[in-house]
Amino acid sequence: MPNPHYRFIPRNEHERIQAAVARTIAASGFEASSIEDICATGGFSAQTFHEHFSGKREAAIDAVEAGADQRITRCREAFERAGEWPEAIWAALQAYTDWMAANPTFARLGLVEILAMGPAGQALQRSLLDAFAIFLGPGYRRTTPGTPATGSVDETIAYEVFRRLHRHVVRESPETLPTIVPELARVVLTPFLGAEQTEAFVAGQVTSG
Repeated sequence: MPNPHYRFIPRNEHERIQAAVARTIAASGFEASSIEDICATGGFSAQTFHEHFSGKREAAIDAVEAGADQRITRCREAFERAGEWPEAIWAALQAYTDWMAANPTFARLGLVEILAMGPAGQALQRSLLDAFAIFLGPGYRRTTPGTPATGSVDETIAYEVFRRLHRHVVRESPETLPTIVPELARVVLTPFLGAEQTEAFVAGQVTSG
């Protein structure tokens, strides 16, 4: 069951619009959604919408950023509470997928519909993937021999994690994203720990969980 502590709860008019944007676009897709649809979903007027945003794309980008801010905060909190780096990665991935499961409309917006938002969406996606590198730094200090130099695998790992999250949301549902934490942990940890050590760690986490 999704963690209620992670739910996006609008606290003001701006956030109510963000939530309506996420619900509308998740249901109908970015291209098919209109400002009128968003207003109908949220129960506010077009005038209210335009007091905050000039258009649909700007509102969608803003909603993606709002979800990402909350998600990254939860990940950092979980990461910093954990002990060793592999455990911290596991905790961060668990927090990430738990947040997405609790907010499926924002999950679909940020993992699927962002790809339909044009250059602005692509730029935001790149910046969000770049932000993932903050969790990888400690891994370079405990690598197996032959691991590439610091930073050289960050982009590859981040894109592969995104690809698997995207694929799961498209094929399954955001609510079941926590089930792929072991898969995501293998993507992140294997370049640093090697396959054998990573498998042993994942098995231990699954058993203890």
